Amino acid sequence: MAWIIVLAILAAAVFVFVSVFYEDTKKKLDEMNYPRTYSTYVEKAAKDYDLDPALIYAVIHTESGFDPKAESGVGAKGVMQMMPSSFEWLQEQRGCAGQYTEDDLFDPEICIDYGSYLLKYFYDYYGTERSAIAAYNAGFVVATGSTILITVRTEKILIPFRIPKQRIMLTRLKVPRKCI
Repeated sequence: MAWIIVLAILAAAVFVFVSVFYEDTKKKLDEMNYPRTYSTYVEKAAKDYDLDPALIYAVIHTESGFDPKAESGVGAKGVMQMMPSSFEWLQEQRGCAGQYTEDDLFDPEICIDYGSYLLKYFYDYYGTERSAIAAYNAGFVVATGSTILITVRTEKILIPFRIPKQRIMLTRLKVPRKCI
């Protein structure tokens, strides 16, 4: 009978501990794994380009681990790991050619804005979030036949994405043209 009382007290203590500390601990763990260091820039870009902030955070987390000085072996720079050639092209598309140099990609505000703009561009161009993410990683591809094949390297796995050619040709680009 005494062991039932001890077990009940232990169960009550666990319940109190979990109810009091669980949410706080979960929040702290989430902040450690997915920092909101650039929340001002991410929220603005999400609103400007009609993107889910979680998608932008996921790209930042995957591409750079939130390191504004990240630089890949192929030359991608900043928190969203944008290639300088893509950055230059986007500036031309937005009517801002020459406003920034590739070193400006190390500025999180600029990199998040232009990276999110490119992500939205790909989303509108290819029509799905999955394809937009693949294109963000792989870049533009050339259409051949009735499908397009994008291959994305993720660790040791190659993932093919097939997108109907008609979908690409009929998609209207909805990204607003503006400089930040």
